[in-house]
Amino acid sequence: MLRILIAEDEDFERKALKYLINKNFHKDKVAISEASNGREALDQAILFKPDIVLMDINMPIMDGLDASERIKDINSEIDIIILSAYDEFEFARRAIKSGICDYLVKPFTENDFLISLNTVIQRRRTREQQRQDQLNIRKNYDKAIPFIEKELMTQIIYGDYSECCKMEESKRILDIDSPVGCSIIIGSRENYTFKEITLKKIKEIFGYLFNKVIAARLLGDIVIFVFDDNVEHILLSSKMEEIINLIKNQFHKRDGIGVEIGIGSIAKNIDEFSSSYNKARIELKTKITHHGLENEETGVSQVIQSEIENMISGKIINEDLKGAMEKTKELVDGLFISSETTDLTIIKSSIFESLVKIRAEVLSFVDVHEDNLSNETIKSELSILKTISDINNYLSIFNNRLMNLVSEYKNTNNIEIINKAKEFIDRNYMNDIRLEDVSQEVSISSYYFSRLFKRYEGLNYIQYLTKVRMEKAKKMIIEGKYQIKEIAFEVGYLDQNYFSRVFKKYFGESPSEFATNIKQYKLGGIK
Repeated sequence: MLRILIAEDEDFERKALKYLINKNFHKDKVAISEASNGREALDQAILFKPDIVLMDINMPIMDGLDASERIKDINSEIDIIILSAYDEFEFARRAIKSGICDYLVKPFTENDFLISLNTVIQRRRTREQQRQDQLNIRKNYDKAIPFIEKELMTQIIYGDYSECCKMEESKRILDIDSPVGCSIIIGSRENYTFKEITLKKIKEIFGYLFNKVIAARLLGDIVIFVFDDNVEHILLSSKMEEIINLIKNQFHKRDGIGVEIGIGSIAKNIDEFSSSYNKARIELKTKITHHGLENEETGVSQVIQSEIENMISGKIINEDLKGAMEKTKELVDGLFISSETTDLTIIKSSIFESLVKIRAEVLSFVDVHEDNLSNETIKSELSILKTISDINNYLSIFNNRLMNLVSEYKNTNNIEIINKAKEFIDRNYMNDIRLEDVSQEVSISSYYFSRLFKRYEGLNYIQYLTKVRMEKAKKMIIEGKYQIKEIAFEVGYLDQNYFSRVFKKYFGESPSEFATNIKQYKLGGIK
């Protein structure tokens, strides 16, 4: 609802203005309040909370300019239109200085008044739309950030540098300025699933120490990448020790579980984070081993096995089937060697444990807790395998199943981005919208959006925008209500000649020729 305050000492003038508003804005929801002097106007600004004030200058107790200045101090968003018989420069200068929207000199025509009020109303609506657009952008950005963080981390951890440009864009989106940092991993000594809210809290805690923190749930643990030029000094500081103790104590008191924290080596650049991650993972496993979950004899081999499982998960997440199968073969070969037996039942039991961990990691990435490939299903399917060849074939099928989940997850997120972009284009095709405007709306880089859009739509951004505009123009021509110049303007072209050239290139005939053919068809001239 639009709230308008009329501040005018003449009762007749107030009634006349109220009549004009009700007459011309009857379709809009408008609430009107009145004030007969500047003091009342100031009080109404607090009590009535108007959107727009129509303010006379020459009023008793407090003049309109003083009242306007004070109202602006209370709420700068209130728009004020001065309505005065004074046309001296000094009054206009003070009004402009006070942030007044418009200055109408009495007597003014009804048309002048309506143009002024409509202009202010449209300006308010534009501001509100811009504010809402910014909120939507923020929401989309916040929603996209965890996905971008997880994708970037998996690319780094598993050494997937095939899309370096995309990686650089992800770093830019995440505001990662420093290339220096390290990996930190928090793992549970028990079979505990870390919650999303816990991940956010951990990020917040480490954010007090480091310039930039990104994190994700990987392999059942919380994996953190911290970036800061002073990372080495911070890691050795007493504050870092306090935070580690705080995290451990919080998990023990709140959830009754014990956690260990592995800290990797210093990474001087993004390429060294994979090594930092691996060292953090080994340190974490070693600490858990020392708490009795693994015996000393098997600790080292199990750490190596865990790293291979980790690599298989990474290859699947990056949709690298060949790489996943190579690492899977390495895992199976290692199990045969460490088991020192050819008993397939024992080997399959070990394989089952590894597959459960790999599945859990992939499901964590795609934010799915259950799928058709349950642990019981895996155990049942493994139990009927008779030969090594059967096992290898099954592992290929297993990796394919998980990769399909990853592909579906990525496609779902990408399709959501594309749909939001198309909705934005459909709402704004008549405006001068650039690729950068659309990519900002969906909170990804223009480079990544351009590639994504072409991949899913088969058209680049300009081609799609042209398609939307041309189809709309075609529809308006068929309706027969508009001139070609009006249609060009309505679909976003200020130059009618340029619009005609684009139209002819798209449909094979000019807008005038198309309109003539449509008219003849309606008259029955075309059979």
